[in-house]
Amino acid sequence: VIVDASVVAVDGTFAELNKVYVTNKDNFTGLGNEAVTINGTVTAAQANTIALATSEVVTATVTADTAATLVGALTDTTVNKYDLTVNGATAAAADLIALAAKTSGKVVVNATTVTGDIADVTKVLVTDKAHFVNLGDETVTISGTVSAAQADAIADATTGVVTATITAGIASDLNTALANATAADALKLTVNGETANATVLNTLDGKTS
Repeated sequence: VIVDASVVAVDGTFAELNKVYVTNKDNFTGLGNEAVTINGTVTAAQANTIALATSEVVTATVTADTAATLVGALTDTTVNKYDLTVNGATAAAADLIALAAKTSGKVVVNATTVTGDIADVTKVLVTDKAHFVNLGDETVTISGTVSAAQADAIADATTGVVTATITAGIASDLNTALANATAADALKLTVNGETANATVLNTLDGKTS
């Protein structure tokens, strides 16, 4: 079957599209540069199979899965139009960033904990938060040592517990920078300098568990 180059879009179920683009592809000529819409909900691997068969955008609703699983399955480099939902207990911020780069849509994050270094966590929760849906109440674990101001920006972005090791500083500076930290957060704080006001120390104690 010769498919005319004027065909710019193809749609169907995964089973139908898989026959056209994969199992029976030798029966067709001229396919590979049209937009494809997959009807229904499909796995990430199925969406990727179709995406690899065309150079244009694939539109699909992908079955919810962990961030790591979705990233591993969606290897096509085209920015497609996927509806992506992340589940599971934990999502690495780096994986969420990678998923956001794979779709023109927003990524729904239902994972209850986000982990990563300060650059990745900040990108997800602060600078690029418009790419995600359902963020704001997750537990966040930040790897490495971060400044009080960096940790505070994350504390301001979520009502969940923030776990982090804070760069040592003068008590008053730490207290000022950690304006959004609460007693629920798990911040490892180290006070340096020659003197520290007891009132400020008590206030800092109320900003970490």
